[in-house]
Amino acid sequence: MPEAYGDGGYIYSDHEQIALQRGVVWELLKQLGNNITQGHNILNVSLPVKIFEPRSYLERLVDAWIYAPVFLTKAANTTDPIERLKLVATFAISGFSNTCHQKKPFNPILGLLRCCHIK
Repeated sequence: MPEAYGDGGYIYSDHEQIALQRGVVWELLKQLGNNITQGHNILNVSLPVKIFEPRSYLERLVDAWIYAPVFLTKAANTTDPIERLKLVATFAISGFSNTCHQKKPFNPILGLLRCCHIK
């Protein structure tokens, strides 16, 4: 679980990811500067591959459902309607802790796919 501020919000303390993002911003600024000095269109700046998460957007959607077997099974087995409502609400909120990511997912609709070979 990420740390939280006293008045709400998350503290992002992954220094490795922060350094990676700073490197990406620096690469984008260099590409932008090169395009300006060479007289190219400044809108044709490509994103570096290292900012992409190696999973697709569809795979990331599953992260919000990770606690479904835990809370929904308990809710189905509970006879008290108030307790059932609490468990379903807990399930709905619990997935948010796994969906706070900084990396951009690959988009299979645009053809952004990661390929691998299984031996």
